[in-house]
Amino acid sequence: MKHGLIRLAAAGVCLAAIGCGGGGGVISTDFFVRFTNNVVDLPGGVDVFVNQEPYAVSLGYGGSTPDYDNLTTEEEIYLFDLFRAGTQNIIDSWAEIPRERESHHLVAIGAADAGSQQPLARIVAITVNRNRPSGANARLIVVHGFVREPGRQSPNIDLLRSGKISPEVSDLAFADTQTFLLAAGTYDFEVRIAGLMSGTLFTKPGVAVEGGKVYLVVIRGVEGGSGVFAPDIQFIEEPLL
Repeated sequence: MKHGLIRLAAAGVCLAAIGCGGGGGVISTDFFVRFTNNVVDLPGGVDVFVNQEPYAVSLGYGGSTPDYDNLTTEEEIYLFDLFRAGTQNIIDSWAEIPRERESHHLVAIGAADAGSQQPLARIVAITVNRNRPSGANARLIVVHGFVREPGRQSPNIDLLRSGKISPEVSDLAFADTQTFLLAAGTYDFEVRIAGLMSGTLFTKPGVAVEGGKVYLVVIRGVEGGSGVFAPDIQFIEEPLL
């Protein structure tokens, strides 16, 4: 498989579309990948390579590739390498095995220069069901990427929303995911240390959730961080199939 690189300018990110060269007779099945950067201590962003080819260059904090790329199942494996932007200083690598008709959202979380007890930066692969949810519901896929200050371990968390006492997401470990359906509406969200009524870490008020949509929800930021690195809940709308 030959890779042809087509550079695009989108949201300040230089992307390279990966396509297949050669003649006919090759049977492949669709396999979709998207990438988001939430490494909490790299203001210059990251570079992402796939099989040693540029994929997303200077991808800033909170930035995502604009859509899913069809890498197909023609390759046996895709190796994603994560670098500090503009350098050859590798942060993490992830081997992605193509699975027929699946959509994988890769999210970089953690700290590249982790302090005591802070989680090291890594790539997390999340399988996303991009089929439209039924009725007026939205599908929320939640990933824990929140980093506490040096010397404090990132705890398991609960995610609560206004109008309900019990958590929608419970005891979620760092880099893990949980999924739930939520009726359309505007909600206040609260991130707590798992199981502690008084363990509020931070809140995000006034989030509009639209029915019939799919969101990747990233619990992100660093404790005590400011600006873009402040604790936050990022809602990324996923394109439907």
